[in-house]
Amino acid sequence: MDKTIRVVIIFFASITAFILVLVGIKRLKLNKTTRHSFFVSTLLIILGLTGCDAADKSASSADSSLKPAEIENIKQVLSRVDKLNNTQEWINFKAFWKKLDEITPKQKTDEKEADYFFSEYTGAISNEEAENLRGELPELTNGLKKLEQEEKISTIEIELLIKICRERINYMSYGFTLTRMMPPPVQSAKEVSIKNLERRIDILIELQEKEEIETKEYEQALLNIQEDIKTFSILDAINSHYVRYYYYPGVGSRETGDKVNITERHIKEFEKHYADYQIKKEEGKLNDDAIAQYKDIDVNYRQTKQALAEIKKALPAYGELIVDLER
Repeated sequence: MDKTIRVVIIFFASITAFILVLVGIKRLKLNKTTRHSFFVSTLLIILGLTGCDAADKSASSADSSLKPAEIENIKQVLSRVDKLNNTQEWINFKAFWKKLDEITPKQKTDEKEADYFFSEYTGAISNEEAENLRGELPELTNGLKKLEQEEKISTIEIELLIKICRERINYMSYGFTLTRMMPPPVQSAKEVSIKNLERRIDILIELQEKEEIETKEYEQALLNIQEDIKTFSILDAINSHYVRYYYYPGVGSRETGDKVNITERHIKEFEKHYADYQIKKEEGKLNDDAIAQYKDIDVNYRQTKQALAEIKKALPAYGELIVDLER
């Protein structure tokens, strides 16, 4: 078969496969157990028609327009999600995630309460309900750690999943950190990403229930949810390790990220702040109070950089888990 034709076929095969896994083969009305098998079979059949033996790890690039490493990557992604869905631990975690998805928003009627940071979710669950939900997290965490030992999920993915769940519960219970003092901009932006996440999940559920969503819309909705997860994860890393140095009036803003790349902006601000500190230090412009304030800044800067690198590396595979949780 002509190489150009094979490339085209493989390209469309990959796109088809990606769409199928996103929509969960909804229109074919396959059940949970057969979705992944059907998806894998479809992909392998199409690859087989082009001369790509995806089952053979030693296949050379001469036998296929896809490199062996690319074929292996596709196999690993599909295999991992499939394996996870065959474990009771992941099934339990998905059930908990869906339980959070199904919490109904509660609209605020008092204008004083209708603040940007406190949303319609504030008070959607009582303190007791929130504590009960938090009480389920240790067992779920232990279950995920068992999967980690079996190399089905990574440490960073577990940390991010549990942290997202805690933030979602906090948001649905009492809102966020709005006080008389303005919270650090990176913290407020992180919290807005959770607000966006909950709103988009509810819109997606509503459209699914009404059966008013097309494949393209469903795909875009999942991408938006993945973007909110990414935003939260990156801003949380900066907020966790560097916020006490990074809290300056005017840094950041209340934008939701719809019109600006808020993660890149905060990363640049974080890097700029540390670079400015280095210049002041070299020029001897730091007084005793500033020197005391910044005594641990080098350590915290390295910790932040390491956390950001780990998150960015984990995001593609982590995004696949989020898609599976929302499917």
